[in-house]
Amino acid sequence: MARRKKSSANNRSLRSKSTSPKINLTQSQNESVITEPAEVPAARNPRKPVHPLLMLAPIVIALVILIAWANTSSGRNTQLGKFVNNKTSFLIAASVNGQPIWRHDLDKVLVSRYGSTTLDELINEHLIKTEAAKRGITASSQDVTAKITDLSKSLPQGLSLDDALAQQGMTRADLERQVELQLIVEKMTADVTVTDKDIADYIAANKDTLPATDEASLTAEVKDTLIRQKRSDEFKRIFDDLKKNAKVTKYL
Repeated sequence: MARRKKSSANNRSLRSKSTSPKINLTQSQNESVITEPAEVPAARNPRKPVHPLLMLAPIVIALVILIAWANTSSGRNTQLGKFVNNKTSFLIAASVNGQPIWRHDLDKVLVSRYGSTTLDELINEHLIKTEAAKRGITASSQDVTAKITDLSKSLPQGLSLDDALAQQGMTRADLERQVELQLIVEKMTADVTVTDKDIADYIAANKDTLPATDEASLTAEVKDTLIRQKRSDEFKRIFDDLKKNAKVTKYL
């Protein structure tokens, strides 16, 4: 019983020693420094994230100042001024009394007015060219150039191709794209045929409205008309199938 009490006393003594403060042994023998637990520094208030637009604001302001300087008499003739003016069109569509009209605003207006129609044209063009590629059909640049040359010859005397395009609000690139698409469609519907009976039936049904000319010329004219009509019908059938089976998603 006495041994148990002694053992219990020894255990309490060990526990009290294990929880006693630490003594810094690097001090002199005559002094002992009791080290207290270090205080944990209070956490700083986290900063609120900066909005991305606010981060871009200084850059935009600097660009506006740089562009304004590049358009002054002193900056226009410098290499930096010439470079800035050449690259300004990527950001600014025009300037009025030194105030910019941003290209982004112009793009928004153009999309709102013409975006849907233009997007439909691009989608249709993509569908046609994709189908033509599957069939191994292409229109070479030489074919396009030759077709445009023929169109130029059919213009009224004194009217150039560029003037005719300007009247239609088109560029040469627009014309080349349209001609390429036309040639592809013609090749896709090249199997269309017109028989002599088709020609005779058409002349009989429309003899009152056909121009008075010799039989050979009339037959050739009617044949061209019937071929264009049948090609149009065949292409409509092909294109309707393409649109029906296509998965098109618009994001405008």
